[in-house]
Amino acid sequence: MDKRVKLLREMKSDEERWKWVIANQSNDMIIMCDNDMTWIEFDIPDGEEPDDYIVDFDYFIGWADGIFDLLKVVGIKASSV
Repeated sequence: MDKRVKLLREMKSDEERWKWVIANQSNDMIIMCDNDMTWIEFDIPDGEEPDDYIVDFDYFIGWADGIFDLLKVVGIKASSV
């Protein structure tokens, strides 16, 4: 399991997770948005278990153009499902 995933899963709130994402944005992670889920996905090395590289947020932000614009403005890479 990626050490960042372990750290993020131990966090008690989405606010902590979002602050971490803003401070630690990198090319190997992306925020994935669906109409009923939002999660952080790290690049999955070949042969590794995908669940070891995904962290769910407690609350979803949804799938909308405005959300993607906002995330882009604050420097967070995001995609829809």
